[in-house]
Amino acid sequence: MTLGPAMLFLAMFDRPLGPVARPLITFGRVPLFFYLWQWPLAHGLALGVSAAAGKPIGQYFLSPPAVFAAPASGFDLPVVYLCWAAVLAVLIPMCLWFSRVKERNPSPWLKYL
Repeated sequence: MTLGPAMLFLAMFDRPLGPVARPLITFGRVPLFFYLWQWPLAHGLALGVSAAAGKPIGQYFLSPPAVFAAPASGFDLPVVYLCWAAVLAVLIPMCLWFSRVKERNPSPWLKYL
């Protein structure tokens, strides 16, 4: 049952994609690069936004799990989405750049990044 619908979706979406899907293709070409950079960027942005909002930032520095969910530490969902979009706005050009580096340089170790 799961293989049949998956094959139908594959046939449906196996066509040239428009300009909206190009960033997704770029992320698919450099998945480890994206994965390794998303964590420090998101963490740094969380620190900056929390400090700018006057919220406690001690939880970001290896605190025990019981202290991690401080009551005044969260943000509303629109702020979270805005931070997510900001991280993607930084990662898309970085991934495009690294994708071009991989195309220009046929080094075997670049295949893994």
